Amino acid sequence: MKSCPLDGFFYNMVFMKKCFGFLMVLFVFLSLSGCIDIVEEIKINPNKSGSIRFSMDLGALGSSFISIAKDYIDLSMLDEIKKQPFIAAKLIDKTKGITNIIPISDNDKGLYALSFDFDDDKALNEAFYKMFNSNKNIFLPKVYKISKRRIKVANLAPVIRYFANKYEKDIKDNKLFSLISFKQIFVLPGAVKKVNNPKSTIDDYRVNLSCTIEELLNSDFNIGNKIRY
Repeated sequence: MKSCPLDGFFYNMVFMKKCFGFLMVLFVFLSLSGCIDIVEEIKINPNKSGSIRFSMDLGALGSSFISIAKDYIDLSMLDEIKKQPFIAAKLIDKTKGITNIIPISDNDKGLYALSFDFDDDKALNEAFYKMFNSNKNIFLPKVYKISKRRIKVANLAPVIRYFANKYEKDIKDNKLFSLISFKQIFVLPGAVKKVNNPKSTIDDYRVNLSCTIEELLNSDFNIGNKIRY
């Protein structure tokens, strides 16, 4: 298998190294209880600053997953999952241009999230890479590029596919991926005029993109976008 330029970047994150064992157990609960939502929501202000929120919502599984899963997987893995928002918050703390960092780890609701404000896209990209225990440099692409009345988001789907394929042998049933949804939401300061990703939908000041992880991994689904508003 060919190496991926961002392989080391993802590999450094503890959660990424643990999550595939977690996913195998998760499948059992998902097949009985519904689905999980993974959401990335970005709000852009007129001055090109903004806020971002990453979240994983276990939905109907809620606290039942945490209480039952301990019988199936290592407790240290569960602890790491619950701590991830706080670990990521610590990694981006003191990043220039990043403020209002709020980690959430709510076991009762099954909600794990991290949100923060950014002054500009430079600060946002710096924080994004730091969350994965890496530093932005000239060899790593900008994931987000915000300019006057435009925002461009890199398509990280090939990187995600690469990482998933690398650990494919650890997943016993790929039906799991059809039960996990990925949602990307952009809230802009002006009405949206154009998007270049045909899978995205426009709702006045908002752009929405959604798919299952199965679609993301087993097709050429593109999660990148160029938005003009």
